Amino acid sequence: METETRQENRMLHSLVYTGAALRNHIAGSGISAYKKRDCLEEIEDYLRGREKRVLGLCGLGRTGRTTLLYQAIEALGQYEDAALVVCSRADSISDIKHLFDEVKCRCIFLDDVTEVSDFAENCGFLADELVQSGRKVLLSGGDGDELVLLKEGVLKDKLRLLKVSYVSFREFQRFSGASLEDYFGFQTEQSGERV
Repeated sequence: METETRQENRMLHSLVYTGAALRNHIAGSGISAYKKRDCLEEIEDYLRGREKRVLGLCGLGRTGRTTLLYQAIEALGQYEDAALVVCSRADSISDIKHLFDEVKCRCIFLDDVTEVSDFAENCGFLADELVQSGRKVLLSGGDGDELVLLKEGVLKDKLRLLKVSYVSFREFQRFSGASLEDYFGFQTEQSGERV
């Protein structure tokens, strides 16, 4: 599929990238210039493995959820067998479900998934239909506990979460070359605490 979005074919407000359009979108994002997060390897293992659950990236805003999603797409390198959906509040889960009835790909990446109007109530099909049919589904979205609540509710035992807000000292030092004292200052800033 060479089109950048499928809006021409459906009344879908979310942006959908597949094939060459996905490759161009990822290349144009500048993601290859970013250093790889430590948890990227765990995401790659999920995408290549046999796990039958949805994988969700959760964490505070501006902690790299979308960056990790894009790095995972780039690392996978299978643009013809992948789809990225940048979700819109104007769409419903049935719109997303209908899209994946039409678009046949093995790896599905949903960014800003908690923006979908009825996501929390109706997201069970991601695990019950998509994952069980052999597809991989990677979610990113929500600044708070939206995905954590889904893990305890609709997607209980069907969702594995990676918390990306936490940055280990080893990873922080690899990125910045900073000291342990700088790391503690960074952690304090990330948690919103005032010292």
